[in-house]
Amino acid sequence: MANNIMNNFSPVAAQRRAYETKYTNARVNLLLVVAFTAINIILLATGSFTYFLFSASIPYFIADMGMLLCGKYPPEAYVDGLEEMIVFEPSVFPIFAVIALLIVSVYLVFWFFSKKKPGFLMAALILFVIDTVGMFALYGISLDSIVDILFHGYVIWSLVSGIKAHNALLALPTEEVVYGEGEGFVNVDPVAPAETAPAEETVTEEADAETQTEEAAPEVAEEAPAEETPIEEAPTEE
Repeated sequence: MANNIMNNFSPVAAQRRAYETKYTNARVNLLLVVAFTAINIILLATGSFTYFLFSASIPYFIADMGMLLCGKYPPEAYVDGLEEMIVFEPSVFPIFAVIALLIVSVYLVFWFFSKKKPGFLMAALILFVIDTVGMFALYGISLDSIVDILFHGYVIWSLVSGIKAHNALLALPTEEVVYGEGEGFVNVDPVAPAETAPAEETVTEEADAETQTEEAAPEVAEEAPAEETPIEEAPTEE
């Protein structure tokens, strides 16, 4: 039990916890992207123009264009020729909203499966990079979009850090062996069983050979008893 406690506070265990925390934080940020993007789309569809950060740009842009093309914005929004952009009936807007939410659901699927399969976090990173490129193409770089640019940069950095942390986690040893009790524990890397097996077999073979030699020695002694030398009596002179 003491060894397990020391393993929990070993340098390798500390590194493992740090990498796991980074990976978890990346998944949490991805979930925030999903949540706030869905909230922004719902607020837009209900006529509220409140906008939260941690939102993907392309799904929100699709919902925004649906509002514009379907005449869902207030009349004062259609000035300077924008009224000509109303080309669909308001009943068509749910199609735009569904398309936007489907893109958001892809992020949600990536988040769900990334818990056990880090490849899905990589897929989420690629999709969000595409979203960032789309943001620059649609809105450009301006003071109004600087906050969104910083947010996108932070999310990309978080996802990259999570992927790197997982790769580093795989490179750590699976376990640590701690010898001794009390102070002065020595942490060593585990030794593969294949390396110790030949040595144990050699020791066992030598012990068996010695045992067989000891057992054979008395038998040889019994089989070869010492020969008695006959003593001839000298003739007696008369």
